[in-house]
Amino acid sequence: MILKTGIDIREKDIGSYWSLVIRHRRVIYYTISFFVILSFIQFIFTKPAYKAHATIVPTTTFNIVLGENPSANNLLFNTGMTILYYHAALLRSRRLAERVIQKYDLMAVYHIKNNDDDAINRYNKNLGISIDDNGLIHITYIDNNPNRAAEIVNELIASFNDFVSSLITTKAGATREFMEKQLKRNFTNLSELEDSMRAYQERTGIYALPSQIEEAIIATAAIESQLITVEINKYITQEYSSPGNPLVQNWSVNASQLNKILSQPLADESDSTAYHLLSKNLPRLAVNYIRLKRGIAIQESLRVYLAQSYEMAKMDEKRNLPSCIVIESAVPPLRRFRPKILTILYMNIFTGMIIAGLLIMVIEYNRGARRGKADFEDIRGSKFPVQ
Repeated sequence: MILKTGIDIREKDIGSYWSLVIRHRRVIYYTISFFVILSFIQFIFTKPAYKAHATIVPTTTFNIVLGENPSANNLLFNTGMTILYYHAALLRSRRLAERVIQKYDLMAVYHIKNNDDDAINRYNKNLGISIDDNGLIHITYIDNNPNRAAEIVNELIASFNDFVSSLITTKAGATREFMEKQLKRNFTNLSELEDSMRAYQERTGIYALPSQIEEAIIATAAIESQLITVEINKYITQEYSSPGNPLVQNWSVNASQLNKILSQPLADESDSTAYHLLSKNLPRLAVNYIRLKRGIAIQESLRVYLAQSYEMAKMDEKRNLPSCIVIESAVPPLRRFRPKILTILYMNIFTGMIIAGLLIMVIEYNRGARRGKADFEDIRGSKFPVQ
């Protein structure tokens, strides 16, 4: 006789499984029903969370902070980074986070006492910033209060614009003061050079040089004034960035190239832009005249740049342009973001099926054990007390 131990392994087919399910249908039904009811109770008593959303698009105003030309239409910098990632990084900055946390008293909302880092971590966990393929920045925030979630997103955008405007105003003010000093120095230097040139012409009687040399003076003065302009831009950029900033390195490379042009003679000796032609095989009186003429040309060219930069800094200091345009403002969401009833229901039904399967295994195991003991008693012809 073969001992029966529950379900015979040789009979495990689809029919046996269905018969097992039918035989224990009440266990399955009551277990899953319990977890379904538990799902609705969990959904009702779980505190809802709402997700507010806003969409912004960056403007070229932010380029002023980075030292780029604000009139450029291209958002890609020569550093290989985009203005989008600068916006995303600044939106997640600690300064803006502390401003939002303080305004809405989020430490009390999150029940955090005397620990700013925990509050900022909780704030960043609820904050979402993403960039899509169209160059739009999406800002989301999750909160138990739908009105507060929308207000936090809108306040973050407003604080971002205010912060960038303050950076632009500060940088523009410092640039204006610097350019104003340089412009005054330029006028002084230019006046002194013009007086020296006038006195030199009256003393020596040299009022003009051959046209080739005059062109060489103008060309060389243009290169030297461009070099001075590059050095000024490098100095201004260094004041608001680290020495390893790619923009600073770019200005340094430009300065090195201009110095190389001025210091190295060209292969073609007849080129009028070669600096060495200005002083080669010329009388001493002509060389002094060339130096004065070149100094005046440099200061005149530099004055144009300084005047333009000074006026541009004054405009940047006074104007208040947003660094981003709000495409879609955040509004209080009507639907809760979590918990989701279907997600809770599916998870609990799955859990109920696992629990029901475990109960069926226990029931079948106990039933098989009892049958096995009864068959063993029949074989021995005696009954053992059931324990």
